[in-house]
Amino acid sequence: MAVTPVHCFIGLISGGKDSIFAISKLVSMGHELVCLANLYPINHEEIDSYMFQSVGSEVLARFDEIIGVPIYRMPINGCPLSTSLEYQYTKGDEIEDLFNLLANIKNRHSNITSVSCGAIGSKYQSNRLHNICKRLNICPLCPLWGKDEAVILRDMIDFGLEAITVKIACAGLTSNYLSHSINDKFYNKMLDLKFLYNAHICGEGGEYETLVIYCPGLYKKRINIKDSNIVVLKDDKLAPVLILKIFDFSLEIP
Repeated sequence: MAVTPVHCFIGLISGGKDSIFAISKLVSMGHELVCLANLYPINHEEIDSYMFQSVGSEVLARFDEIIGVPIYRMPINGCPLSTSLEYQYTKGDEIEDLFNLLANIKNRHSNITSVSCGAIGSKYQSNRLHNICKRLNICPLCPLWGKDEAVILRDMIDFGLEAITVKIACAGLTSNYLSHSINDKFYNKMLDLKFLYNAHICGEGGEYETLVIYCPGLYKKRINIKDSNIVVLKDDKLAPVLILKIFDFSLEIP
């Protein structure tokens, strides 16, 4: 019987549920998490990125303590210059920031064979990751790819993943859904919005973004948000665009 080779992988993280759940899945399959990689916006301000979550980046610097492996971070200097579905090298594009970060990590860790990604159905994201991996001669690991969004979100909740929304930007997600737990109530709400507006249940279309407070079996410490503020980017009763700006947090032993 053939044995699937164990990968030594970089965990590409935003702090959101998809990237964290993907890492958790891979670790449970026997792959080795060597380190984490994160791109963050300069001054930790919300940016218009087609690839990277920027909300909640204030917490990412301490993910080495939270998960127990080193984290490598670089600021996002580029912009989404190449926005077609397929991607080829484009100087100044935000994707080249990711290439540089992963190349730097690979130079530091000679055992790296792959990088994880929480992409579910976005060909835009997948094509760019595959482009980078081909250039770096590493393998993309996307354990959530192609799966039903409703099943994935249900699996996250049943697994005990604790996450909250840190950005909402979807018709039907009113202000009371900011800083809301990803729980049964939220799951049912997203099912309704899928029916009404064809919303992406896992938020891959930008409907919402999350921060994982605790992930069983992966986190060594739980995030406790102590001080935060709501920032209004668009004031709309039906579809406000709101973000949760985190000013202070602590880490606790679960």
